[in-house]
Amino acid sequence: MSATRVPLAKRPRDLAYFFFFLIHIPTTLLVDAQPLYPQWVSSFISSLPKYYVDMSNDPLLGSALGYYGEARRQVYNWFRWYLIMEVVFQLPVFLIALRGLWRGSTSIYLLLLIYGASTATTTLACIADVVATPVTPTPTRTPIVTITSEQQLLLLSSYIPFFLVPFIIAIDMAFRLHKLVNVRAKTD
Repeated sequence: MSATRVPLAKRPRDLAYFFFFLIHIPTTLLVDAQPLYPQWVSSFISSLPKYYVDMSNDPLLGSALGYYGEARRQVYNWFRWYLIMEVVFQLPVFLIALRGLWRGSTSIYLLLLIYGASTATTTLACIADVVATPVTPTPTRTPIVTITSEQQLLLLSSYIPFFLVPFIIAIDMAFRLHKLVNVRAKTD
């Protein structure tokens, strides 16, 4: 006896996760992966993160892109590694998650738990960096990067959802896996 597949539209959490992953793909490819692309990337694609950094003075992405000088780019090499993880690990997870969520597959729960825990952890480090960035009435890029209170609010509103959603996914998947294990244990 097989379980009847419940349509994605009738699974609100999965539907929300589905759209989160769907939206995250172009964000990853067009903005977050920019520091990893070779110099010959088209000017349109490279203008997206430049516009974002010019508006927000993002200390993380601006440093990773080298907008604040080579020395600062080296200091933020850890963030470049987070971006590499996003492209190498998270981007494939987005695609697998979309397929699994669409199908209502329980086989993706462990992968989504790992994704959620990993992503929430790394994004929390980014939020801590934004909070630690000095706030001044006028933003500066040299000798140190400072941001205005409005820019800090913009940056936090950019980073916090990418912490909260994966954190919620991790907790949700842990509970789903726990439930599956308990059901299995009762049948053994």
